[in-house]
Amino acid sequence: MIAYLNGEVLSKGADSLIVKSGNLGYRVYCLKEFLNTINIKDGVELYISQIIREDKNDLYGFGTVDELDFFELLLSVPGLGPKSALSIMQMDNMENIKSAISNGNIEYLSQVPGVGIKSAKKLVLELQDKLPALDDVQSHKEDLNDVLLSLGYKQKEIKKIIKDIDPGQDLQDQIKEALKLLS
Repeated sequence: MIAYLNGEVLSKGADSLIVKSGNLGYRVYCLKEFLNTINIKDGVELYISQIIREDKNDLYGFGTVDELDFFELLLSVPGLGPKSALSIMQMDNMENIKSAISNGNIEYLSQVPGVGIKSAKKLVLELQDKLPALDDVQSHKEDLNDVLLSLGYKQKEIKKIIKDIDPGQDLQDQIKEALKLLS
């Protein structure tokens, strides 16, 4: 299984990139927001979800591990395919989507193209208990940010690493992990 890809962008389409890594080129489907930030000949690092079916072997790439994890969480919902999962992720930022799932906001979730009311209900039913309490996660991020600022780190440095910190850890473990990443 391919889990990570590092290479040069050879071409860019409406929903995918072709990334040259070594002597091979890989078509990788990505979020439109990510595609808008990439140009041909750019170097790119992607966390990959490889979906193997009878007639396809597709790669879905993400700029962060959090995005990859959320994509794979969405795929755990029976009947929800990778294209629908990407559509859901493209509708808004992850926190808002997770909040809608946690709060059972069917109307909001059913606005995604290809996701009707029935699929939105299934999404909420399957994932509501799997998502961490978002208020706790957000307050930990704010606390972590404040601690790192008080230790003299710049906001720009903090912003780069904070997205890679596991939100499920307690604050002390998050601080330790952040300090390792910053050193």
